[in-house]
Amino acid sequence: MNEEDINKIADRVANIVIDYLENKQEEWNNEFITQVENSKHDVFGNMRFATEQEILINELEKLEKLLANYLDAENYEKAAIINEKIKNLRKKL
Repeated sequence: MNEEDINKIADRVANIVIDYLENKQEEWNNEFITQVENSKHDVFGNMRFATEQEILINELEKLEKLLANYLDAENYEKAAIINEKIKNLRKKL
């Protein structure tokens, strides 16, 4: 094995490692974005992360408003779907 072969192998290994690290960084970035989106601010303006229960309660409130809108619009098919989602969320709480 000559020096050129060794350099080719080294380049391949380096590319594999770099690709892995880039993919892992993308995963970490997505996790961070999700955490920031699920964060809350306390009364002093400090950011804190929402608990799973707080996230579920927020989602439940949104779905209940959506259900009311569908019922007002007499869109009972969509209301039934939203109602099932609400039931499933309440089970998790």
